[in-house]
Amino acid sequence: MARAHRPQPIRWLLLWATVLWLLLGLRPFAQAQDVPYRLETGAPLHLQHYAPQDYGQFPQNWAIVQDRRGVIYVGNVRGLLEFDGAHWRFHQVANKTVVRSLDVDSTGRLYVGAQGDFGYFWPDSLGVLHYRSLVPEIADEADRNFWDVWTTRVTPEGVYFQTHARLFRWNGDTIRVWRPRTYFHTAFAVRGRFYVRQDSIGLQTVVGDSLQLVPGGERFAHLRIYAMMPYDGDRILIATREAGLWLYDGRTFQHLDSEVEPLLRTYPLYHGTAMPGGFFALATLGGGVFIIDREGRIVQVIDEAVGLPDSWVNYVYVDRQGSLWMALNSRGLARADAVPFLTVWDKRLGLDGFMYALQTKEGGEFLAATSMGVFRLIKQGQRRAIFVKDVEIEDQAFQFLLQKDQLWIATARGVFIENNRDRSKQFLQLPGRSVFSLAELADNLVAAGTKTGVHLLKRIGEAWEVHSVPGLTGEVLRIVRANRTLWLSLRDGLVVRMQFPTGWMQEPEVTVYGKEDGLPGSFVQMAEKDSTVLFFSREGIYRFVPGARPAFQPDTTLLAPGHEGHDELLALVVDRFGRVWTVFPTHIDIAHPLPDGGYRFETPLLFRYPNWGAPVQVYVDDAGIVWLGNRDRLIRYDPNLTFPEHLFSPEPPPVLIRQVASGDHILFGGAFVGPDGLLHALQPEGQVLELPYAFNDLQFEFALPSFIRAEDNRYQYRLVGKEEWSDWTTVTQRLYPNLWEGVYRFQVRARNAWGMTTPTTTLVVRILPPWYRTWWAYTLYLITLVTIVVLTWRHYVAQQRAIQMYIATVLGDRIEAMRSRIKLLTRLLREANAAKETILSTTTHELRTPLSAILGFASVIKEETDNPLHKEFLEHIEESGHRLLATINDILDLARLRSGSMVVRRVPVEVTETVQKVYKLLEPLARKKGLDFRMELPPEPLRVFGDPSAVERVLTNLVGNAIKFTPEGEVVISVTADEKHVRIAVRDTGVGISEEFLPHIFDEFRQESSGADREFEGSGLGLAIASRLVKLMEGEIEVVTEKGKGSTFTVVLPRAPERGTPSGRLPHREVSET
Repeated sequence: MARAHRPQPIRWLLLWATVLWLLLGLRPFAQAQDVPYRLETGAPLHLQHYAPQDYGQFPQNWAIVQDRRGVIYVGNVRGLLEFDGAHWRFHQVANKTVVRSLDVDSTGRLYVGAQGDFGYFWPDSLGVLHYRSLVPEIADEADRNFWDVWTTRVTPEGVYFQTHARLFRWNGDTIRVWRPRTYFHTAFAVRGRFYVRQDSIGLQTVVGDSLQLVPGGERFAHLRIYAMMPYDGDRILIATREAGLWLYDGRTFQHLDSEVEPLLRTYPLYHGTAMPGGFFALATLGGGVFIIDREGRIVQVIDEAVGLPDSWVNYVYVDRQGSLWMALNSRGLARADAVPFLTVWDKRLGLDGFMYALQTKEGGEFLAATSMGVFRLIKQGQRRAIFVKDVEIEDQAFQFLLQKDQLWIATARGVFIENNRDRSKQFLQLPGRSVFSLAELADNLVAAGTKTGVHLLKRIGEAWEVHSVPGLTGEVLRIVRANRTLWLSLRDGLVVRMQFPTGWMQEPEVTVYGKEDGLPGSFVQMAEKDSTVLFFSREGIYRFVPGARPAFQPDTTLLAPGHEGHDELLALVVDRFGRVWTVFPTHIDIAHPLPDGGYRFETPLLFRYPNWGAPVQVYVDDAGIVWLGNRDRLIRYDPNLTFPEHLFSPEPPPVLIRQVASGDHILFGGAFVGPDGLLHALQPEGQVLELPYAFNDLQFEFALPSFIRAEDNRYQYRLVGKEEWSDWTTVTQRLYPNLWEGVYRFQVRARNAWGMTTPTTTLVVRILPPWYRTWWAYTLYLITLVTIVVLTWRHYVAQQRAIQMYIATVLGDRIEAMRSRIKLLTRLLREANAAKETILSTTTHELRTPLSAILGFASVIKEETDNPLHKEFLEHIEESGHRLLATINDILDLARLRSGSMVVRRVPVEVTETVQKVYKLLEPLARKKGLDFRMELPPEPLRVFGDPSAVERVLTNLVGNAIKFTPEGEVVISVTADEKHVRIAVRDTGVGISEEFLPHIFDEFRQESSGADREFEGSGLGLAIASRLVKLMEGEIEVVTEKGKGSTFTVVLPRAPERGTPSGRLPHREVSET
């Protein structure tokens, strides 16, 4: 290799001056010159500016590249910018200097050329990008002394890093170094081959391990090359500052004459790139970016006049969606879409207002009617074409009507008639002022739709007469002529047919159609095709079918298959070639007529780029140029430009999981490296992101690297198993706090500006359990638990043995003494209870004898005395005495029952007779209280096993209680039976029994009402005795009651056989409680 020579001092001074000039953002003196060029296109469709405050770093940028996932990287003065369409990130190289150049290899590895350093970024195990410097791999220490790395290029032989003082090539293991004889100026890689221009030497390439001049390369010894781009076949387009464009076929160089050559002398060329469709973007210092075709003709200029913030452009790059990125010298970044296929005129280029009509006059003059007036496209010789407003028309302009020698303009003030030769105007004011539509009926007759109806304008000499058409009032927004018929569209959604069978000046036949005739009810527009009127609204297309019901029928023949009802229909236009354009918010369909009467449908991908919105106008001029009015912008499309649809797919790339974080800790940096060693956009199958439990508050950050109309991107996300899909949103992050350990699947999908939905992106995350919930922790817990159980059991066994020994030795005597004491107390208690029963029996017996004498004497005295007062007193004595005697008898019976001395026989008892006996006994008492007292007895007699007196005693107690506790109503005694039992029920409508007292109803000496103020007298022994008696007879008493509504007491006794049967003559037996 030839020995490198140090550049002369004057060259170093020039180099430093150039660098200082770039850094300070100075403008060349030539910028002040007015360089003419012919350009008939407008501004880029979308020109997005990314200001320094958007990405938070220095305004000056130097390089742009896109990786295999779709992420954009930018070389900035302070380091490396990373942009995914939603989030900006910032990285720095080892020495934290400016990043001058970038490139990406097939694996996705990002190579960086910085100031005094070069290397690459690659993700670590957490997916976080880290920089590795390759400078330590340079063998010779002297070769490490370099400054800016101006070019970084990936080739099959390795990665080249070009500085002025050295040229490096990294092959993955070692670095090869070349030293210049003068200095390396610029370097390029085209179709995998590396080229470098060495000042005063020429254009060189690497052959083996040596630098060699390409054939004829010495031509560029003093011609500075700033771009080498693939042209066609094997040819390369070379762009220079001093000598314009050259074509290189590998053997010879041929100069290419171009319109841009004089501009490149005025605005210094700095970079260039090839674009899809055979176009080239040339970045300049001061002139913006020139877009040229293969012949060197300028097809578009992107500069400050069309919204570019800075005309000093250091670098241009085309991404996968065909968008042109521009690294600006002092204003950040810019991105232009659909360049140069769609261009726009708007307020920046003189066109203002919403588009209502478009028209080309004879001679090619193009006009636009807008909400701000009429504008003309002025092509000023060699200057950029701009729109200029017609100062004579200040009002809204709605429609043009072109006649052979004049142009009619419908405006909000009236009608202007412009002479096509000298642009002189005649103004006609019609009733209602505003004129919305015009239709030519004859050479001297025009129909005008106004606020007040339809008017005919008839030419008489040089003047025009106005005739109002009768039969219609209202705003006529559109008029379409079909033979001798005028179709009118009214603002309120009505359509009117005016037929003039006898002449235009005669009164027409008027028919009004509305919603009942099949129209949608919204504003209906019209278009004429082959003398047939097409009606359309946002709901769809309709045809008028005479005689049909309804008269207007939906028509889908002009809608592309699959697009019926797909979106709101914004416009329908028939162009001069008979093609039908249907405009929807997300796309445009074109129906091409076929000879057989059908249509061939086309949905140009290019027309998905704009965001269509009403009003929309479509106009195709004589040259075939398509003009599309979209709200307040006019879009121009030249079909002659070859649009590479395969590069502009609307299918969005997959959504990227950009980051997973927990608080300030980044757990995943967004980059996947698969088993193949390649950078992947999606998590490779089988990979799982494992996270410690301490980071279980997970925040997922995601983005769709689709940059065209990125503000319209929408996202849906979910954590499978924990939530359903979210609503569509612009939010690009989601927090899930306090997740339990386990495997989670976070899913996200996106919908781009064209309504296309991405496949679902899934990130599988496993949150590891905390150490105290791991398998080895549970094993330790189990061992500990078993140890504790064993030790506890052994302790328990030992303790029990000690207790038993204590009981046997120490507490034995005490326990024996306690047992003796318990036996003594039990005996004393039984003796006391027996004494109580004896006293109770003796006392009541002794009370009954004198009480019987008292009752006897009272009865005798009552019969002997004639004094009524005495008789009343004696009756009270008798009543109280009998009550006391009954209580004493009850106490005696209860004592006998409790002591077991009362014996109850079990013999067949005639139930019916017993019931009748009780009824006769208590019937006077019931009658005295005014109660309905009755019996419900079966026709045949029934017998039970029991004691006759005991059965009578039980029934007497139950019926007596029913009468006593029933102030009014009824008391019923009913008898029913089945095969085994007889049921005697006593039902009353008395006071009833509360649920709280019901469990105590058969207790001795217990009544629900107690105390001195109780309502009903009694001892509380009747039910207790009855219950004991029934049990002795092997029966039971059932109670059903409701407080305030009454009670039913049912005695259930074993049924005895009928008389005369063998079982009916069984001997009786006696039973007692003991």
